[in-house]
Amino acid sequence: MIRGNIYDNMSSANKIAELHILENRFIIKVDEIILYEGDLSDLNISSRIGNIKRTISLTDVFTFVTKENDLVDTLILKKIKKSNLIYTLETKISLILLSLIMTVLISFSFIKWGIPYISEKIAYSLPIKVNNVIASNTLNIFDNQIFTKSKISKAKKEAIRKKFQNDILKNITNKENFNYKINFREWKYGKENIANAFALPNGDIILTDHFINLSSNLDEISSVLLHEIAHIKYRHGLQNIISRSFIAVIITSMIGDIEGIADIAVGFSSLLINNGYSREFESQADLYAFEMMLKLNIDPINFSNILSKISKEDENILNDTNLSDYFSSHPNTNKRNKIANIYSNCFKENLKVCKEY
Repeated sequence: MIRGNIYDNMSSANKIAELHILENRFIIKVDEIILYEGDLSDLNISSRIGNIKRTISLTDVFTFVTKENDLVDTLILKKIKKSNLIYTLETKISLILLSLIMTVLISFSFIKWGIPYISEKIAYSLPIKVNNVIASNTLNIFDNQIFTKSKISKAKKEAIRKKFQNDILKNITNKENFNYKINFREWKYGKENIANAFALPNGDIILTDHFINLSSNLDEISSVLLHEIAHIKYRHGLQNIISRSFIAVIITSMIGDIEGIADIAVGFSSLLINNGYSREFESQADLYAFEMMLKLNIDPINFSNILSKISKEDENILNDTNLSDYFSSHPNTNKRNKIANIYSNCFKENLKVCKEY
């Protein structure tokens, strides 16, 4: 017998009542008078949540409320073999742990594969004007905070631009109509001159003075320019910033808030300085550069040479906490040089496709 209160669905009044279970049938009594009876399977029983009162009802007829939850489970639910998911999860520690593990795995999978996949789709679908806004604001931030005017001679700048225009841009596909352009800047960090190159989403490529001074020839510079073109072509910068500002980018791109997109440039500039690109993106950009160098008759060993010189320079500043994250995000230099050497061997054999890799 289960004690409780019964409410007639036609009124708000309630009476103290008893619910009796006989095999697969129920009887509800008030003062020993039978008010209702029927099959257990016709009853609707609310889920158990802690010690909150349960409701047992017969559609459009009555509602029986009781706090004797254990009796409801043993006398009714077991007989009609109904599951109580919420209560089961609440009382079964193994299922709680399983649910927790599943939640962690699903969250990890979404972060590991879901967000990168969605970020890639968004990056390729954003209109060019968004790229332009992010790039122009990022360059303004760089110029205001870290860069100064380049001291490279006009003649050297013209030689680099001429080779870029005639030997590279005329021989690569540009279906996206990116406006590839070289920007020269000096970057000093304390007393250190920083040798580096950056690609902005709209096609702007920044070369620092120290990077140019370290280069022995135009082919070394061209190898890095091809690497940066790959970052632009494959939207690596956009994918990174979308992944890290996932919700903000989705909302601003949906509502077309260009000012909101402009604010993302702050995050993008910080991302380039402190984190660079992922190892996967760097490797993809390397392979694109190597393959294009074979087609453009540039020995890929030039990439290895300039990379080794930059890495040697980097050793002087890796202990600086503000820059160590950037350089540690790149793939291992020795591994990159090894691949460059494989492509260099293909170049020496006059191959346009390196089947060894």
